[in-house]
Amino acid sequence: METHRIEAQPRAGRGKGAARALRRGGSIPAVLYGAGVENQPLSVDPEALGLLARSPLGWNSPVTVSVCGANHLAMISELQRHPVSRAPLHADFRVVGEDEEVVVTVPLRTEGKSKGEQAGGKLKIFTRYVKVRCTPGRIPAAVIVDVTELDDGARVTASDLRPGEGIEIAFERSFPVIEVSGGGRAAEAVAAAPEPTKKKK
Repeated sequence: METHRIEAQPRAGRGKGAARALRRGGSIPAVLYGAGVENQPLSVDPEALGLLARSPLGWNSPVTVSVCGANHLAMISELQRHPVSRAPLHADFRVVGEDEEVVVTVPLRTEGKSKGEQAGGKLKIFTRYVKVRCTPGRIPAAVIVDVTELDDGARVTASDLRPGEGIEIAFERSFPVIEVSGGGRAAEAVAAAPEPTKKKK
C-alpha cells in the first residue's frame, strides 16, 4: 500500500508557549499515538500536511510517519486549523494496522441525469457526505451514485449504496440519501385527480 510520507521530529516543549514558538519556526506540533507505541510529541512540516490535503483522499489519506528512522502507518484522527486561513495548527496521528478497519467520512457524488429530472422532477440530495468502514488501503475518494435510471418518486437509501469491494456504509441503512420528486408522475396525479364537487347554492 502506497502512502504519503511525513518526516517528523521529536519535540520536548509542551504547552501553548512552546507550540507558538514551534509555529514561528515554521513547524507545527503533532502527536503520534496508538497500539504498540507510546504517545510521542512531534513537530512536522505544515507543507507536508498541505500536500496531504490536496491528494485524492485528502485528510483521509493513510500516511507513513517517520520518526528517527522508525516508520509508523497512521491516519489523522484530529486536526486543528486556523479559523480564518484554515492552515493546520496541530495534528494527531493514530497508528493503524493495514488490516484494521477504520471509519472515515467521504463525499457522496452523483453522476448522470435521472429519468425523473428529464420528466420535470428535481433531484434531492439529503447528505453530501457518508461514513464508510474499511481498511486503510480501501478508503475511497468518494461514494459515487449513478442516478440515470432513477424515475420520478424513486428514493435511494444508505442500504442501496455500493461503495466498492470491502467497503461498508457505516450508518443507518434506512437513512434516505437521494430522492427524485415533483416530475411527471406528480403532474399526472394532479391532472387525474377528480375536481371537487361544487356545492349548490
